[in-house]
Amino acid sequence: EKANLDRNIIPNLESVLQYKEPPKVISEENKWDPSEYYQSWVNCTVTLDQWKEHVNFDIIYELRSKLTSKEVRNKVYIHQCQLYNEHIQNLFDGGLKKKFEAIESTQDKLLIAKRDLGLINKIISRTVDEDSAKQIKSIFIKPYWEKTATEFEDILRNKPSDDVHCNSFWTITNGWYDRKSNEYSRSAAIIKYKKYLEVFMESYEKSTKEKKQKAENLPKAYTLINIAKKHAQLTKLLNFLKDADFISDEGELTDFRNIFNNILPENKIPWIGTFEELAYFIKLLHKKYIEKIPKGIWIVTATLFIDSKGHLFNKTKFRTQKNPSRADLIEEAIQLLD
Repeated sequence: EKANLDRNIIPNLESVLQYKEPPKVISEENKWDPSEYYQSWVNCTVTLDQWKEHVNFDIIYELRSKLTSKEVRNKVYIHQCQLYNEHIQNLFDGGLKKKFEAIESTQDKLLIAKRDLGLINKIISRTVDEDSAKQIKSIFIKPYWEKTATEFEDILRNKPSDDVHCNSFWTITNGWYDRKSNEYSRSAAIIKYKKYLEVFMESYEKSTKEKKQKAENLPKAYTLINIAKKHAQLTKLLNFLKDADFISDEGELTDFRNIFNNILPENKIPWIGTFEELAYFIKLLHKKYIEKIPKGIWIVTATLFIDSKGHLFNKTKFRTQKNPSRADLIEEAIQLLD
């Protein structure tokens, strides 16, 4: 009896397990005794690798011929589904997921995720145009998208989790070496990839939203402690930083005072010293002289200063800066605020 793609392939078995002796069918080709393999199915201990190894043995026929207990029949069916899902997971992990995770840039991942989700959703909605069909064939190795759409419909109805489960015996037994007959398994892996990408997109959008909210909650600039009493000290500090070539002579006193009063300067402060020197200067300020901005000090700093070429500083690189060779001069400058 040939195994078919039948919704009742296991539920219609007359019984599962009650038998006196394991079958003694010997394969003439390999001289292999399948009785132990059959027993491992009955005991639900067969592994996916064993299933793959013995794909040419018609285990369906043997199970339908020998087993009698409904209770154990269901156990075998559940084990079958577990192995099938393991097969799908392996296809997903070793294929689409592996390729996606190899992409280093978050922005590149975002582009690929949007592209692939778009193609999968086109298959589901059956709105595939000629260009999309070419992409689907190239990316997912799916030359017949209409057939894939039907497979997607079955999978998305959760058929693999109930008695309408696609016959995974058939899928693996007849499909391990035959790409066409294994399309259902590969379609299931694509649906798993779809869910994976949706989680990635949700996580990215949540992270972006949190960063935006965080930025909105940050102060516009620094707040110098007791600033009302330190206008003269700020003037001295600016002059010192100009004389030491940390700040350009074009830096305005009004702008400099504003950045210590939580006011965005009309003109950004032209820092002509090194990146390391600016980072060290702000670290010393943040340690004692300005109100704490524990999770946004470098975000704020990056909005207030420009370098000698008029470019903004990269907020992500402040933390990695080492103490500069002119650290003593910066320490001397900071003391003017005492």
